[in-house]
Amino acid sequence: MSTVYQRRLFSEIKEKLPKDCWAYWRNEKNKGELDNEIVLYCKGDLQVDHLDLNDALGFQSLTTAAGNTEFPLMVLVEGNCTVDQYIYNEDTDGATGLVVLGDLKARNIVVGGQEIYVTGNLEVAELYWGDYNHGELKVNGSISAEVFVSTDYAFDWKRFENKDRVFVNRWLWSEQDNIDDEAVLALFDKEVLILDEEDEPIIWREKILEFFQAGKPVIKPWEKEDIPFVFDSGDFHPLNILRLRQSPLFLDDLPAMEGDHMQRVEYWRGEDFSRVQVQKDIEFSESLYFQRGNMALHVIWMEQGVDAEGNPDYQISVRVANIPETGQTDWYFFDPSLAAHEPFGEMAMQMWTALQNDWSAMEYWQAKFREAITMERVQLVLDISIVKKEYSNYYGENANPLWNGNFCYLFRQEDKQQGHASRISIIKQLTQDDEPEFAFWHFEITRLPNGEIRPLLMTQDGNGHEFQTYEVSKADIKMYKDAIRHFNAMEKYLNAMNEE
Repeated sequence: MSTVYQRRLFSEIKEKLPKDCWAYWRNEKNKGELDNEIVLYCKGDLQVDHLDLNDALGFQSLTTAAGNTEFPLMVLVEGNCTVDQYIYNEDTDGATGLVVLGDLKARNIVVGGQEIYVTGNLEVAELYWGDYNHGELKVNGSISAEVFVSTDYAFDWKRFENKDRVFVNRWLWSEQDNIDDEAVLALFDKEVLILDEEDEPIIWREKILEFFQAGKPVIKPWEKEDIPFVFDSGDFHPLNILRLRQSPLFLDDLPAMEGDHMQRVEYWRGEDFSRVQVQKDIEFSESLYFQRGNMALHVIWMEQGVDAEGNPDYQISVRVANIPETGQTDWYFFDPSLAAHEPFGEMAMQMWTALQNDWSAMEYWQAKFREAITMERVQLVLDISIVKKEYSNYYGENANPLWNGNFCYLFRQEDKQQGHASRISIIKQLTQDDEPEFAFWHFEITRLPNGEIRPLLMTQDGNGHEFQTYEVSKADIKMYKDAIRHFNAMEKYLNAMNEE
């Protein structure tokens, strides 16, 4: 590999760097301590086959052959950087940094021990793996990769959780507790894994480099979750609307109660709000409500006389409205021939399609949750010897939480006198500041209004018993997926502790 670069001192190029770049602010804070460090400066775009950040652009090899032992602080590319094969370094305790004042593209990136800073977009065709806490990734533009893996490695995880210009099909993060044996085995080619004494897979860094050098992929092809579509078609058709009331998302056999016993599922997706409301035992009780901005659309069944056999004849009725900031909302029957109603028709079809896909995913993940988190399994965890003896104090000063990294486990045994149902709480600490943020997953054995008893997934909005728990919306699919994964990890951790 050969390329054109200039050997510069850090003091000569530092003003080209973003002010939040680690090297820049560290140098400013410590009054020029890095000014005499070496920087390999590439003016304009750079394209290379591969980039080894333990021997950046072959610089170390050349200087060592000449009798020197110079080690560059960073490679600075004042333009776009394209690496046809891989960016890599073996020593994660310290390696040359990479700052790209443009876009960075590579087939694979496996790094650690330095800052990777990209002012433009980062595009990785296959794998980005950042390892060890001496390394950090900063990207101002979009981030795209087939797989992103972080093992004790710094990056803007909030962007990933919020999907803020992040396009990653598979994301594993050690702090999120989702790098388990199953995930690693499903993700990596078995030849780049080795088994430890407990037969747990470990990613083999040196073997990954061999695969890169041979041009072989290290990750398995992605098999997207096959979620069945539960409707007959994508059409806005009476049969598809009737299917909503038949959904297992709604409880069967509700007891007679005063007034109606309406059930609903409602949720936001960005700026779009959707609500489905039914009385499961009453035909033609389905209603739909869509809202986007100040545009609203309401779908109900209306009786239009009787049919030939004397039975009530129900037809779909669609009304639309522009909701004012204040005052009364005026509703009008939807007329597709009116130019003023065309935006409502477009909104309705877009949100109906989204609702059908969301609904199918909700039914799928609710079934997965009920299959994975059973009463029997919750009770088995509560009955683990070490849990019953040492970790069953749930409230007050006597509470005895069990910490595993940034996860806290709490266990509440059933207490009928106090009105406490069995509960397992998994709490994740999200931040490390003076008033840290937390996420909550409560698995609580609950008697439902129809008499059925089973675990529900609950959460709360703040830290402390003064915050009320409530059932997680069925539309919050990520919470249910995370709940299954975190429960599996907790159960494995407890069983290992109990065997010690």
